[in-house]
Order: sequence, then C-alpha cells, then structure tokens
Amino acid sequence: MKKSIVIIIVLLVIGLAIMAERRYKPFVDKTACVGCQDCVESCPVKAIMIVEERAEIVDTLCIECMNCVKTCPQQAIRTPK
Repeated sequence: MKKSIVIIIVLLVIGLAIMAERRYKPFVDKTACVGCQDCVESCPVKAIMIVEERAEIVDTLCIECMNCVKTCPQQAIRTPK
C-alpha cells in the first residue's frame, strides 16, 4: 500500500515537471508561418526544421534560447502566455 502511494506521488511530480517544462517552450503558429527559414538559421542547436513549407520545433532539442521568437519576421513563433 505504501509503495503504491509513493509511486503515485513520484508520477505526479514527474508529470508536473514535464508540464512546467513545456509551458515556456516556443511554438509555431502554422497559419502565420511563411516558411522563410529565418528561425532555422537562428537556432543554435538546430531544433527547427521546415516541414511542408512551415517551421516545426523539435521540443526535445529546444533549449529555449528564444532566438527563433526574436528572429521571426511574421511573429509566427511565440511562447505560451
């Protein structure tokens, strides 16, 4: 019984940590992106690629430097509010 409670608490903490991590990751508004590739060139870890003429951010590679947010001329890359 005690082990199962500990496991549940650990899983909840991990889940909250994941949610907190994703809260600030930039995302692409696909309706605003024109595929100019400025964000791709500005990303120091190559976490952005163009897929079907739109930018796509690989969350697991993103280091949240926000270069892409600052660089995007269309303001198509933003962070959640």
